[in-house]
Amino acid sequence: MKLMKLYVQPEESEHVILVCGVGPEAAVALLEVLKISAYPSRTFAIMGFIDGEGRYMEFVRVGEDRYLVRYEASDLDIAAVGFLDKKQAFSCLESFFENPCEVSCLDSMERI
Repeated sequence: MKLMKLYVQPEESEHVILVCGVGPEAAVALLEVLKISAYPSRTFAIMGFIDGEGRYMEFVRVGEDRYLVRYEASDLDIAAVGFLDKKQAFSCLESFFENPCEVSCLDSMERI
C-alpha cells in the first residue's frame, strides 16, 4: 500500500503540522471530517498530502459537499486549483495516491 505524508494547518494558524504517513483509505476518511472553513477567515483549515518527490495536493473544505483543491507538481511544471464537489474531491485524492503525476481532476481545475 502506498503511503503519503499527511500535513495539516489548523484554521487561524500559520503553522503546518506534519502528522504521519497515511494510505488512501485513511486519507479519504480524514478528508471526510475536515472542518468546514468559515468566511472570512485569515487562514483556512488545510489538509494536505505530499509524495516523496514533493508533489502535493491540498484541500480546504468550504461547504458540506464542496472543497477547494490545489495540486502542485513542480517537477512536471503543473499547478492547478479549483472547487470540486465531494465526489470529485475524493476521486481526485484517490487518483493522486495511485499516480501523483497524472491526477484525474486536472480537467476540472484551473492551471495557475
